[in-house]
Amino acid sequence: MKRGPFLLDTGFLVALINSADPDHAVCAKAWETVGGPLATTEGVLVETAHLLRKRVGAFDVGWKLVKSVGTHLAAPTRPRFDRSLELMMTYADVPMDLVDALLVALAEETSITHVLTLDRRGFETYRLNGKRKFTLLP
Repeated sequence: MKRGPFLLDTGFLVALINSADPDHAVCAKAWETVGGPLATTEGVLVETAHLLRKRVGAFDVGWKLVKSVGTHLAAPTRPRFDRSLELMMTYADVPMDLVDALLVALAEETSITHVLTLDRRGFETYRLNGKRKFTLLP
């Protein structure tokens, strides 16, 4: 069992919920090994709902899953948005979208270094406070 806390990113959550997703099996296997608290942002849920909009009831399944493990849903704050904009400018060449920036800002606030994500390109590049690498699953 891998100990958290963990950040929960959109792609991982979508693949976990959607059994037809090509990454479903690898995400389901990783999910079984995760121990410890999870945290995410409202943006992850908005993206997930949007990506699953054509699958009736899929987001409901995802929301129940997120709640069932006690995922901390970080409320939006002005300082986190300000930091996110700074991060988006720093990583403009990646590029970094707002949801990833919010997750990195949350990680900086909480010192969370483990991320459940399929966005390897982004999260292998991003650094906490410009220095520390993330540990990615799966």
